[in-house]
Amino acid sequence: MPSAASNVVSWGKDKTIVLVGTGQLAQALGPAMAAKGMAVKQVYGRDQKKAQALAALCGAAPVSAWSEIDPSADLYVLCVSESALAACAAQLVLKPGAWVLHCAGMAPLIETKAKSGVLWPVQMFGSSPAPWGNPFLVVEAANPADLPALMAFAACLSTTVQALEHEKRQELHLMATWVSNFSNHLYHLADLYLQEKGLDFSLLQGIIAQTALRLEHLKPAAAQAGPAWRKSEAALALHRKLLANHPDLLLWYNQFSQSIMDTKEKG
Repeated sequence: MPSAASNVVSWGKDKTIVLVGTGQLAQALGPAMAAKGMAVKQVYGRDQKKAQALAALCGAAPVSAWSEIDPSADLYVLCVSESALAACAAQLVLKPGAWVLHCAGMAPLIETKAKSGVLWPVQMFGSSPAPWGNPFLVVEAANPADLPALMAFAACLSTTVQALEHEKRQELHLMATWVSNFSNHLYHLADLYLQEKGLDFSLLQGIIAQTALRLEHLKPAAAQAGPAWRKSEAALALHRKLLANHPDLLLWYNQFSQSIMDTKEKG
């Protein structure tokens, strides 16, 4: 695989980028692009202080008015909510041949006269800062002829890039929510339960890490374990007794346990 440096050359190191948004995704992506030698020229944000802080990390100029955005840039990366994409794109004045990319896994391509594409990092960006790292990137280009250039750009930022059309992106986004957001919510509920019992959530860090590591070389079905998988009625009954005063947790415990047993029976 070509190096990130060679991909930057292939994409065009002299091409200028405007980053729109100052949220957690933008705070990870902007510095990552700058670190790869890309020319991040401006950072737009409604909050001037946030725009200034992020622009400083990217070696860019902060702007807080749409009229201040450079119309001569080559690429505009929209790191905004799905509901704001169309409105933000409509504010841009674009030169011929410019790109407009958004980073939302569920949203369709933006309808624009410019080159339109998607750069979706399959990674959770929540309310706390998260490093860019080396996320799996999903890309899509409105014009198939533009896909090689978009793939070259994405390859500057990750060693794993795949092109998927909108319908497939939606399906993958659904299951990304399933395995990331939902599992994190379960961690949160476990943390609350343990606090109530005078125990620390850090005691579960080992098994959480072990479970994730096993999935690097095993299918989830092969990695499954626990009382429901073994059909250990004694252990299941004890767990249910412990959850007697937590009806919501007990409901989910029973549903998950039954699903595990049903799935095992179906093979």
